[in-house]
Amino acid sequence: MIALFLLLNGGNVFAQTDCEGVFPMVVLEDVNICEGNSVIINISAYLATSYIWALDPDFTSISVGSNPIRMVKPDVTTKYYVKMEKDGCTKVDEILVTVNSNPRISRIDSIDLRTRDILLVEGYGTPPFVYSVDSHEFDSSPVKYDLFFGSHSAYVKDVIGCCSERFDFTVNIPQIFIPCMFSPNGDGINDTWEIAYMREVSKCRN
Repeated sequence: MIALFLLLNGGNVFAQTDCEGVFPMVVLEDVNICEGNSVIINISAYLATSYIWALDPDFTSISVGSNPIRMVKPDVTTKYYVKMEKDGCTKVDEILVTVNSNPRISRIDSIDLRTRDILLVEGYGTPPFVYSVDSHEFDSSPVKYDLFFGSHSAYVKDVIGCCSERFDFTVNIPQIFIPCMFSPNGDGINDTWEIAYMREVSKCRN
């Protein structure tokens, strides 16, 4: 509700507007997003008749758009200011959009024949992290066991929910070494030939 007060000043009468209660009570919550993502800011609950957006509190860097609903995609953490008008009254509010870095996979280390360790670039993402290979369920271990031979894709997600880009890697089938000769004559020298990793390679039979 707007109240008008008539004040006498040097014989002149003028009106003063009381803006209390013109704008509803609204609490704008700050937002967290992952880098590369966008977010919709909605301040229509203020029920203003005009909106001016800016990137500084003095409104010298006025942003394009006068709509109460805005989609923004900042590259870095950014505070947005909005000036609203209604029934001759003005209100200014602000909202902080924090941009969080995504985890980055540095490399995949080989621990043994079919076990791999997912290593991250330090300083990216927000720990603790969870890990997944080939879109399987995420878990807290960066070490993945019993991977099949062939191509794989690794992913990492942080505590905020920001995800790494897909990191492709290959588990190679081990090369089989065939000796030039072996002599099963019982002298204990080159009597047998055993194919290394035979049980690890699928479709092999003894």
